[in-house]
Amino acid sequence: MNKFFLVAVHTYQTKLKAKAFLVTTAITCLLIIGVANIQPIIEFFTGDEKPHVAVIDRTGSLYGPLEKQANHNQIALTKITDMENEAKEAVKEGKWDGLLVLSKDAEGLPEAVYYANTIVDNQTPEELERALSQLKTALSAAKLGLTDEQMAELYKPVPFQKVALEKNAKTEEELNQARALVYVLLFAMYMFVLMYGGMIATEVATEKSSRVMEILVSSVPPVQQLFGKIIGVALVSLTQFFVFFAVAFAALKTSGQEVWRFLGLDHLPASIFVYALVFFLARLPLVRGAVCRARFARQPG
Repeated sequence: MNKFFLVAVHTYQTKLKAKAFLVTTAITCLLIIGVANIQPIIEFFTGDEKPHVAVIDRTGSLYGPLEKQANHNQIALTKITDMENEAKEAVKEGKWDGLLVLSKDAEGLPEAVYYANTIVDNQTPEELERALSQLKTALSAAKLGLTDEQMAELYKPVPFQKVALEKNAKTEEELNQARALVYVLLFAMYMFVLMYGGMIATEVATEKSSRVMEILVSSVPPVQQLFGKIIGVALVSLTQFFVFFAVAFAALKTSGQEVWRFLGLDHLPASIFVYALVFFLARLPLVRGAVCRARFARQPG
């Protein structure tokens, strides 16, 4: 049994100090921190500048109400009197981020055409379309003579409750949280089998390169050596994943509040982590298969 622990401890220490392990852990931690802070990073590189859109109002009455709606949507509008062709050239030259031409249809309701150098950015035209839709609703209500109270009653959502008859049934929020956690744990298990199965197979294939392992191999029974390597690399994997989860926990707690609330980590029971650890370790038989294949591959035919 002492030789079993010698193999496990030697494997654990060797892999823990390996340069590839340290570099992979550091890069993954940086990626986790980057994903948790993706919104501040985007804002840092793009800035908080509002998109500037020029507006040609052919109706003479839509620009004012639209400007109020657009300010709520973080879009800066500027009314211009240029000809449409001249305004399009200004957009091409980068003076404006876009050009909005306002007009009215046969019923006197607003319609618009939006011009931009590229349509990759869908946020600005979508926000303008939403603002115009709200303006159209207000104008339609005014034409029909509806009061604000009647409009509020018209758009009031229908009371709709969901009641589960099954005992101890989970709510929709709890089900969404469970689905998210299942995907996270499945991805972690998949990475465990993919990364550490190959690590053990490589360890077995290169055991002759170390004088220490050469002595241990000649004096340790094959079963103890096999399971010593499995346990050693399993401890390495648990150490690395503990670092990953600790970094992710701290990053989400400080910056990723939306993801934190979506996963329901504030009310996550400790039993979830116990079950995750059990399922995590249950993958060891799959890793053992990789080791056996590697050992048989080394034996001469």
